Amino acid sequence: MADFQEWYGLDLLAIDLGDNADAHNVERASILAAQLPGASRTKRKANPLSSVDVVQQLLRRIDCDLQAIACGLGGGEPEPFLFDGEEEQARREAERNVRLSRGIAARFGLEGLEAQIG
Repeated sequence: MADFQEWYGLDLLAIDLGDNADAHNVERASILAAQLPGASRTKRKANPLSSVDVVQQLLRRIDCDLQAIACGLGGGEPEPFLFDGEEEQARREAERNVRLSRGIAARFGLEGLEAQIG
């Protein structure tokens, strides 16, 4: 609701979106929600990287390309350029994967494999 007020100047409570809502109102609200800018609270909650601007995205692409070239020339493994929040997200995903792998190993009686996981 705050995003609609901030970005569009609309009071979402004034738009009837309840059980008796006009289909036009619901469609209009869904289109406006989809078009919220990346810096809006809603978009940042759904995807923390949505507020990354175009310049940062281009710099990331350049960095990735240069690292790929260096790797091809024998420069070792490339390290990804991470935006704010991506390191934490990657760490949480890695921890989740380890927990899932341990659970699968335990479920199927693969004790030796379970001990090797993370």
